[in-house]
Amino acid sequence: MRVKTKKPKHERVIYLWSVPANGHLNPTLCFTNQLLLRLDELNVSKIVFYSGTSFKDRIDNLPNNLDRKRIEFRDYGLQKFTGSEDLLKIIMDFDTRPGNLFRMFQCFENSVKLGSKHLFKRLIQDIHKDKPVLILYDQALFFPKLALDLYAKKYN
Repeated sequence: MRVKTKKPKHERVIYLWSVPANGHLNPTLCFTNQLLLRLDELNVSKIVFYSGTSFKDRIDNLPNNLDRKRIEFRDYGLQKFTGSEDLLKIIMDFDTRPGNLFRMFQCFENSVKLGSKHLFKRLIQDIHKDKPVLILYDQALFFPKLALDLYAKKYN
């Protein structure tokens, strides 16, 4: 005789998308630290926090996260896919020789194309997998509304 086991309920999560820069991250961290205290009340198991890897420790070590570990950090992964190191090198070594400005713009254009392709694909897959109950994002980000529109079109 086969016993049917109950499939575990889908985990309820909140997404938080932040610009990976100090001026944008600091207020988001204050808000997140307070939100952590209300997760049980909201019937949410964790916050999935997207930012850059250089901020991972600060996000993971919020005072209200230390005991319960209810933040899952996710890197946008843009450096790996955009060649942003090359862009930064070109900007830092910038001089006025002919062609350098063109190379900088070309590198920036490639970075945006590759980064957008990777970012939208990744976020749409993650949204579909996790089905967040709420998505909070920094108003300075360019992609949240686009990502949600693309998700809606793909999964109706």
